[in-house]
Amino acid sequence: MFNKISERITQLLVKQETITASQKELYRYGFNQGFTILFNVITTLVIGCVFGMVIQSIVFLISYIPLRSYAGGYHAKTPWRCYFVSVVLMYVVLSIIKMMPHSVIAYSLIIGLGSMVCVALAPIEDKNKPLDKTEQVVYKKRTYIVLFLELCVALLSYFYFRSVFYVICISVFTESVMLVLGKVKNIFIEARA
Repeated sequence: MFNKISERITQLLVKQETITASQKELYRYGFNQGFTILFNVITTLVIGCVFGMVIQSIVFLISYIPLRSYAGGYHAKTPWRCYFVSVVLMYVVLSIIKMMPHSVIAYSLIIGLGSMVCVALAPIEDKNKPLDKTEQVVYKKRTYIVLFLELCVALLSYFYFRSVFYVICISVFTESVMLVLGKVKNIFIEARA
């Protein structure tokens, strides 16, 4: 998404001898990823402002990103599609939190179902990031740890800050949906091959 600006910055750093020419590609990639993440975070905060739910959007990112990083799931083919999916996802998540009745039973069922799917399917690899056997074991273990920590935080927040409980429940469920979509996508890719 930010290839040109990342390229210019790394060229400037090489020219100023801050980095070596052999480090250029690594730094360009790092800058590109950093700008992309920053752009996504800013967009999420803007959507949160529009909904009047900035805290909820931040809590969603804090709970969703670590779980997503290890569990995997559906990935869009291009950075712009990924951005579009992220925007739509945030819009849908905040809409659900805003409009869904705040029933502890319903949210408990949501986080329970989401947790079971995460345990059953994670990690789901993508063709752009295949996982070897060792990575699958490591990512599965890390998914379990993150999920366990999020369930603990959800339980505590149920008693002390209920809106955080609702967001974490939706976050875990959202990741479970992304895992199912990623699994379906991988099945279709394998069927075509």
